Amino acid sequence: RRHTRYISVTGVQTCALPILAIAALYEQEGKWDRALSEYEKVKRDFPGTLPALQVPLQIARYYQVKKKTKEAKKAYGKAVTYYEKSASGNKDTPFGLAATEFLANTYFSRKDWEGGIKILQTVPADYPHVPRAAAAFYRIGQIYQEQLKLPTRAIEAYRKYIETYPGDANAKGAQFRIAQLYARQGNFSQAIKECQLVLSKYPKDNKLSPAAQLAIGAF
Repeated sequence: RRHTRYISVTGVQTCALPILAIAALYEQEGKWDRALSEYEKVKRDFPGTLPALQVPLQIARYYQVKKKTKEAKKAYGKAVTYYEKSASGNKDTPFGLAATEFLANTYFSRKDWEGGIKILQTVPADYPHVPRAAAAFYRIGQIYQEQLKLPTRAIEAYRKYIETYPGDANAKGAQFRIAQLYARQGNFSQAIKECQLVLSKYPKDNKLSPAAQLAIGAF
């Protein structure tokens, strides 16, 4: 029933897009009061749509970029509340999934990486058969690797992702990332084993297979 309601709402969001574009134009022109008015109109008049979901984070990011700390803190707090309510009230729907992703991105925008990861971890649990669940798993590994610089946690995340979604498009890249992480830690014997897995699992990949062979030679 919720899923049907969401599909009917998606036609309405077409009407919201021009208003969202006008708001963005006002923002670019430095007319923030007008931009804010249009953004709020989208959220108020088109609830339950993807354009409405974009608004709270967009407002918070504006204040953050402009270094308006007090306003940014308040806006981020409102965004978290809005996305939490939208996600919990629309579980098992595309809108609920999108709200969860926006909630995670709100934490990431504040560089609260651990907080965002906790949100992303709910996506595979709540939406296991949705393709974006695999993307959430993979992104967790990337954040541990690139933002938090925690190679062991990154390896764990990538392994869990590969085990859960072995056929996903990024699985082979994750396998090679594991090899690279071991190499950066100085564990070259394990790095070679991981590269050998790349060769055995993806022998016809024209990019990864040669890269894995070169890596084995270098290690």
